[in-house]
Parts: sequence; C-alpha cells; structure tokens
Amino acid sequence: MPSAEIVFRLFNRAEGVLWIAIGVGFAVALWRGGGHGGLKAAACLLFVAFGVSDFVEIRTGGWYRPWWLLAWKATCVRGLALVLLLRQRRRNTARSGCPTIGE
Repeated sequence: MPSAEIVFRLFNRAEGVLWIAIGVGFAVALWRGGGHGGLKAAACLLFVAFGVSDFVEIRTGGWYRPWWLLAWKATCVRGLALVLLLRQRRRNTARSGCPTIGE
C-alpha cells in the first residue's frame, strides 16, 4: 500500500495538471474568438496559476503553509469566483436586452 506522502504527491500532481488543462481550454476558447474575451483570458491565467500552486504545495507539504501559498490559492479562488459572477451578470444582462459596457 502506498504511503500517505506518495498519495499526497500523486493527487497534487494530478490536480495541478487538471487545473492547468482547464486553463489551456480557456486559452483555446480565447484563441477561437467569440464573446467574453477578457473573462476567458482571466480564467485562463487564474486556472494556470492555481494549477502551478498545486506543484508548489507538493514542496511545502500543505496548501495552508507557508502563508503566501494560502494567499496565492485564496487569490485564485476569489478571482475565479469573480469571473463566474461577471459571466453570470453578463448573461443575465444579455437576456434582458440591456447593453453592457463596451458594446
């Protein structure tokens, strides 16, 4: 049976690869064009940064230490929540027929 340390490392590597892959997906969507370019770019950068933080977590042994890693992860989560909120707001505005900023 693998040790907890090995499982921790494997899980974090897989998680880091997953977040980075999602970020690459947003980069592809941005490259293909369409609406919400700024939100796609932000999501791309935030997902990639969050994925990289998982590789740093392997070195530090925990997502909450050192303090700056926790701040890094919290910033990414807040940014992704903001992207989601702005996306939903734009979707609701488009349904109501009201113009958005920049149109």
